[in-house]
Amino acid sequence: MQLTQEQQTKLMQVLKVSQICPNCGSSATQSVHPDEYQLVSNNRTPDSLVIGGPFSFMPLVAVICPDCGHVRLFNLSILGVVNS
Repeated sequence: MQLTQEQQTKLMQVLKVSQICPNCGSSATQSVHPDEYQLVSNNRTPDSLVIGGPFSFMPLVAVICPDCGHVRLFNLSILGVVNS
């Protein structure tokens, strides 16, 4: 899913994202990346990953520093942007 400009703007307001990068201290504008990302949790045994088995996922949005590339992830379900 790609976020609309309106959703991106709303997220920046709701998240109150600092315009100072916590990694490099840059004051360049931090931006909400327009794509939705998925953090996936797979089942595994002690020595292997179970492919095709049940898994859970978390829809995320990324806020990225344009200078150092530091990425912060926020849960879109908790923020009310997508239904889980």
